[in-house]
Amino acid sequence: MRRMTRLERMMKDSITFMHTDGSKNENVPATVQKEMVLTFNVSIPLSVGDRMVRTLPNGQTEEYIVTNFHLATGLRNIPDSYQIEYERQDVKQAPEQPTNFTVNVTDSPQARVNLGSADHSTNIINSQANDVFAEIRELLKETVNDSLELDQLLKRVDEMESGRDNGNFTQAYKDFIAAAAAHMTVLAPMLPALTAFLTPAGG
Repeated sequence: MRRMTRLERMMKDSITFMHTDGSKNENVPATVQKEMVLTFNVSIPLSVGDRMVRTLPNGQTEEYIVTNFHLATGLRNIPDSYQIEYERQDVKQAPEQPTNFTVNVTDSPQARVNLGSADHSTNIINSQANDVFAEIRELLKETVNDSLELDQLLKRVDEMESGRDNGNFTQAYKDFIAAAAAHMTVLAPMLPALTAFLTPAGG
């Protein structure tokens, strides 16, 4: 049996795909991002108009309609992936529960403070973070042909990596995304790992 890659293990959302022909695929590992849904399960017979349903830990369900999708060919350790554009449909509220306020603060680089809310963030320890930045560098070297552009993008990656330690990660991340806009199709599978650093610990 094929072992799951590190990126596949980052697919924390579970999606049910309701297809226009009446069939469905349930419990598909994916990650829901601001403008797209990413999944490495490319065996799904996707069509524009399919519905995607995600159940949240608090009991709510989110529904999306597929408006476009792209099958991205994998590189190196990144498998093939679907990058799915969507329109948000609705949010169905779960029955209201009594509010409990819980404060959890730990003395670690991944400390969190949560007041009456679920923490859906992903903690990535330093060794894993180093792997993420190394993988991004390799992807850029394989796909960016212009040497000056490559140098600039690698510099942005260096700034993100150092930004995790000096508190400047958020700005470095924004600068990298802006500079790498033309290469988002290739870099999209790495975005969940990067956005996991957009926390108080990551700057």
